[in-house]
Amino acid sequence: MTGLENLRKRSVCAFGSLKGLGFLFGGEVAESTRGHEGAGGFANDLVILDKESGALVETIEQPKDEKEWPEPRGWGDATTDGNDTFYTFGGLTGDDTSPKRLDDLWEGKISK
Repeated sequence: MTGLENLRKRSVCAFGSLKGLGFLFGGEVAESTRGHEGAGGFANDLVILDKESGALVETIEQPKDEKEWPEPRGWGDATTDGNDTFYTFGGLTGDDTSPKRLDDLWEGKISK
């Protein structure tokens, strides 16, 4: 796929699709030194992809003045409501010395 050269490599991110777009949230961007027993480094950005071409549309980072934003995470889940909302739930955050399981639910309204 073209247009993804600047996309940060990640695994175990949440994914959903809506309105001809694909949405990736979070994911592990730095491997744990303890493998599956630890927690690596996680992202909390929202990546928007064009489903037809696969091209990167936009990457949205947490705004500096925004307090209500999901923690960095991997191993979470996501879905959409088929209309205009992307949901992400739970996952793992923290690091190798203090991994933390999440049980929060976040919703984001998508407008195009």
